[in-house]
Amino acid sequence: GTLLGEATADDKGNWSFTVPLGKALSDGVHNITADAYNAVGAVSPKTGIYDFEVDTQAASAPVMVATDDVGAKKDVINNNDTTDDAQPTFSGENAEAGAIIEIRDGAGNSLGSAKVDDAGNWSVTPVTPLMDGEHTISAVQTDAAGNESPASSALNFTLDTTDVTVSIVNAKDNVEQKTDDLSHQDVTNDTSPELTGTAKANAIVSVYQDDNVLGSVQADSTGQWSYQVAGLSDGNTYQFKADAKDAAGNVASSNTFELSIDTTMSAAIGPITVSDDVGDI
Repeated sequence: GTLLGEATADDKGNWSFTVPLGKALSDGVHNITADAYNAVGAVSPKTGIYDFEVDTQAASAPVMVATDDVGAKKDVINNNDTTDDAQPTFSGENAEAGAIIEIRDGAGNSLGSAKVDDAGNWSVTPVTPLMDGEHTISAVQTDAAGNESPASSALNFTLDTTDVTVSIVNAKDNVEQKTDDLSHQDVTNDTSPELTGTAKANAIVSVYQDDNVLGSVQADSTGQWSYQVAGLSDGNTYQFKADAKDAAGNVASSNTFELSIDTTMSAAIGPITVSDDVGDI
């Protein structure tokens, strides 16, 4: 029953009316009808009700959770984590039913979208795998009226899908008289040799002696690592191995590296005999 305004039909009977600013419709459901009257004041019956809802309020920013479903470590991806899942699942609850959730990487690269169900739940898994490197992910929801929410809190993580590797290359003998690089199954008089090897860059390398863990070191940015062994006993043979674990939780094992320890001085040489094998005498 509230009059919004009038418009005049053209010579073909067409008309158009825009609600004026002073009578802008409030948020909520509206039931609109129209009637027409001619120059002599005859009034038509009202049209049927044209009902719709006005919604000018943006939805609240969605709350997003990312999940890693690949490799040794399957868990929620927290801010600044490293993951090996190139297609992590992004999901949330308590969103606006019927809204569209879009997942964005960085300034606006869309990773996919999904419709919020009646319970407010949603889930998006990127169809195209992400590239290795750093990512900043956020979610935005757009309601049925087209209002876009603020972005969710950004989730920063690093994707690393490269394989984990580790090896023991050699050991360093630092005790005279012979100081040199030692190979697998060498004998040394150094009871504290330094094991050296390669691994995935920045991986945590755990060193084992005869299946007992000695300690851990971190490989450098080029994958190089070393570990000083201590307390080896004379006359024994030892076997060493190493495990490497990357930031995504994946683990690899090395080759076996064997060393024998001999610190006993050789016995003194006996008398020397000189023989002449030339001529008559």
